[in-house]
Amino acid sequence: MSNKNIIRLAVLVGVTLALVLAMRSEASELAIDGGVGVFNSGKNSLSESKFLRFGLEEPVWYALKQRFNLGFWLDDKGHGRASSGFAGYQIGFEVTADTLEASVWSGPALITTPDIYLGGPLQFNETIFLGIHDKAGETLGVAYNHFSSAGIEMPNIGRDFLGLEIRFKF
Repeated sequence: MSNKNIIRLAVLVGVTLALVLAMRSEASELAIDGGVGVFNSGKNSLSESKFLRFGLEEPVWYALKQRFNLGFWLDDKGHGRASSGFAGYQIGFEVTADTLEASVWSGPALITTPDIYLGGPLQFNETIFLGIHDKAGETLGVAYNHFSSAGIEMPNIGRDFLGLEIRFKF
């Protein structure tokens, strides 16, 4: 990663942490999501792209929640693809039934390194989650994450990740 990208990532980390600390409440949940790249991989192996995200979730109103995200993906195999850090905000809708939980999230994200899949620093991040939770509120499930610019900047192929997500109250 170049010095310019390291500085961008450090700024994103600082701003996101400041927002997270300012917004934290008793009902906060930490979400950790890790996985591999899927779709849009052409001739590339799924294991060539890896993803890790940390998110702080806060209730907004009934089933509506907000999430502050900080993460990165690793994609160092070349061919115009690059690793990148990101910071973002999502608003989501969560439905629970007994021990099952499903949620849909969407919002803007800034990335440190545009590449042949994502043409600029402003992207949008959508997440679909399906999981199970226990009585203490810990949740384990599968999350699908999509990043793209919604056609604002080209190229706009997008990046997709499928992974395991855990959430716990703190």
